[in-house]
Amino acid sequence: MAQDANKMERYSSIVDDKLRATSVFASIFNNRHDGNPAAGAVKIPTRAEATVSAYDTANGVSLSNPQTSYIPMICDKDYAVNELIDGFMAAAVPDGMVAERLDSAGYALANNVDELLAALLVSSGTASTDTTALTKSNIYDKIIDDITVAKKAKVDASKLWLAVTSDTQAKLTKSPEFVAAAANVAELGAGYRGMINGIPVYEAINLNGLQKETKTVDYVVGNGSFCHFVEAWSVGVSVEDLKDGKHIGCSAVQGRKAIGCTISQPSTVIVHTA
Repeated sequence: MAQDANKMERYSSIVDDKLRATSVFASIFNNRHDGNPAAGAVKIPTRAEATVSAYDTANGVSLSNPQTSYIPMICDKDYAVNELIDGFMAAAVPDGMVAERLDSAGYALANNVDELLAALLVSSGTASTDTTALTKSNIYDKIIDDITVAKKAKVDASKLWLAVTSDTQAKLTKSPEFVAAAANVAELGAGYRGMINGIPVYEAINLNGLQKETKTVDYVVGNGSFCHFVEAWSVGVSVEDLKDGKHIGCSAVQGRKAIGCTISQPSTVIVHTA
């Protein structure tokens, strides 16, 4: 039994590694939380800022007591992996076949997560006040304007990121202000394409074709502070014999993951459309 538990943990980790290596949004959203998403809900901590006062050399300074508050978040999204392995019982499946199925499961899960988070950004984010069509000559100015709006909403500049459609990325590549990705692609994650005004740029194909208020999305200025995503396996990944009365001598890679996501401050997410 211990060996099965170890395998389940190892298989789940392999799928998670593939998810993080493939998903654009899973790593750049805020993943901090208290609680287990598999239980159905978590609490998102929001930092209480320290109080700074003038120091009195005779009397010192009053002791402040900042309290961390929490935002409740329901984890009501479930994704399942159920990949058929035809002709092999669980104990006889070759290692290479298991590895290939786990890789496939991680890739598919990453795509589903990105579809979910892209739709969340567009539906919950704030529409940019500018809906001018983007060109290679104006795209830099438009992005800087929307980044400035996010900064005025008190987003830490180091937490900002830009997610763009494929068409927008093509225009950015032609813009002289855009700094194309260099050697740190692996460090900054899937979809990373470069920097603009010190903000990392990610090409998110699951933004392609999305609309907000009947207008096509060009890009989203998001952040790793108020865009939240949490996940946990409610049933770890394992290879199980199929006993459904239909499949004979077959098994499947199976697992189930609980997911929660929200935008806690919509004013900090700017969606540009044209």
